[in-house]
Amino acid sequence: MEEQVSLLLEQIGNADRGPKGLRHLWMQAQQSAEGSPERILLEEGGFEAWFAYICAKRGSEIRSHFAGKAACRDLVADLKTRPADYLRRLAKAVTNGIDPAVKERVGKLMSQRPHKRRTTNESGETSPTADSPSPTPRPDSVDSPAAAAVVDFPRYPAENEWVLVNASLDAIGLFPVEFSDAIKRIPHPKDQNKLAAAISMTFPTTPFADRMGCQMTIEIAENQVEWIAAKLFNLRVETTEGLRYIRMSEGGAHVLPNPDLLIRGCPFDQISLFGSKMQHAIMASPLSQDDIKRRAHQARAVSMVLHHNASDGAKICLSLGLWAGGEIKKQLYT
Repeated sequence: MEEQVSLLLEQIGNADRGPKGLRHLWMQAQQSAEGSPERILLEEGGFEAWFAYICAKRGSEIRSHFAGKAACRDLVADLKTRPADYLRRLAKAVTNGIDPAVKERVGKLMSQRPHKRRTTNESGETSPTADSPSPTPRPDSVDSPAAAAVVDFPRYPAENEWVLVNASLDAIGLFPVEFSDAIKRIPHPKDQNKLAAAISMTFPTTPFADRMGCQMTIEIAENQVEWIAAKLFNLRVETTEGLRYIRMSEGGAHVLPNPDLLIRGCPFDQISLFGSKMQHAIMASPLSQDDIKRRAHQARAVSMVLHHNASDGAKICLSLGLWAGGEIKKQLYT
């Protein structure tokens, strides 16, 4: 293993730029088969260990000859036959051996933006557009935009995120019945005879995304908002003449959304409302892990956006661990 670690460290140390399509390769690695070198090196060693492997792999594929090409080719072939435990130990050894200056330089590679990117128009065709700056999604962001049509993951990546919308109704058995019944149903964009669940998921396409997690937004049917608010946040939400507000106490003041109000912080023991698999994903989020370290009593990973107009319903926004969220994605968007 020592020789392989040395070779990978040499490859990453000599790399002054990433290979063409680095962002796409990185996202492909997240969706690669479990047990593959790409997946394990990324999960166990992070971006740097995976990048070192990609440098070696690309070195073995180029036509021109260079010193060490045969060693790179042998390394790639050998790692494909290695068990997962070996690959995990290799990933950690590479990560621990990277020089801090190299780590800093490599970390900047994914922030180098292309001159053009491809967007999806309403017909589903792709067209190049001029690149424009857009902020990196924050780990505690509740703004998880939903597109107007189903996004075919992972074919149409946005600049800093991938968004999936309109989950299959057949898959919302992921949630307990009492919660799944509260999820808003919407017309399926591709089949007028079907309905879809108003659930969207957002995955960042930035380096070190495992430190950020992913986001899920669930739209709640308008007649279920009061129950959800009471169950998750112990709030009394009332509706009068089509307008929704929060009553602070019996006979007390009202809080009116203007036009929206963000409610953040759900008691940890109420997260079970989403079901065991979702509970695990929420607890795996960076926000929840930080809350646990601080011994907080409420989970910031669970938020609710309350609209002033009752007909608009509400949105539940969840921060999930990246890998746990990826498994949930497979169930909701098949």
